[in-house]
Amino acid sequence: MKLYLADLPGRNAWTFKTNAFREGLRILLSYAYIKPENYSSSPYGAGVKNIKEWALDSGAFTAHAQGKEVDHAHYIEYAKSSGAEEVFGLDVIGNPTGTAVNLEKEWKAGLNSIPTIHYGQATPDRVAWARSGPTGKIAIGGVARLSFAKRWNHTAEVFRLAWPCRIHGLGIADARIITAFPFDSVDSSSWEFAPLCFDQWNVYGGLSLKTPVRVEDVPFWSKDRNLWNEVGNMLDLERRATAIWKPLFDRTEF
Repeated sequence: MKLYLADLPGRNAWTFKTNAFREGLRILLSYAYIKPENYSSSPYGAGVKNIKEWALDSGAFTAHAQGKEVDHAHYIEYAKSSGAEEVFGLDVIGNPTGTAVNLEKEWKAGLNSIPTIHYGQATPDRVAWARSGPTGKIAIGGVARLSFAKRWNHTAEVFRLAWPCRIHGLGIADARIITAFPFDSVDSSSWEFAPLCFDQWNVYGGLSLKTPVRVEDVPFWSKDRNLWNEVGNMLDLERRATAIWKPLFDRTEF
């Protein structure tokens, strides 16, 4: 199983550069936060050497929340040339039909976009359509801010309808879920937001370290905020889930 660390381009570059001698990691970036000046270069900036894979999210939810629209034509062209190992299709929030139109357009353009089954949209027809994409992989989405019970139930329903199938969990890295369902990959932003926004360190069981840094004086992503312990915690979770599900994946044909 692959676990992508959801991040903003360059925000935690200091952490990654400082720990470049450690194992490689995977990053998920949102198109909504990639600046135009970085379209033709590495979206993470030069000097970060230990990112072994990255995935591209369309940024549809971010754009929707900001009252903006994603330039679909440019997203397709950027995604095709970005070097991202995996690309997620551009959703139309709350409109499965519009989303399907977008994905069909991306597939026709030669982009191997992964379609997402959002909360409340797990029907046999929609799952069958999603599986018809060029990668044969689908994503589960729309659950990151929901209760654990709703996340669990939606995940269970998609797996019931789709398995065997390669499945990604968008914003799903709860150990209780990814050790109970055979995800091909997942992503999470909790590794940075929990300590930076709430001073809760997952690696220490949610303990608050009361880091004596004033936000107005020192940016969150400065050298005073080395998050490698949180990165390592997520990499340990990746290894744990991989060990659990590898025997099943080894004998499953997708």
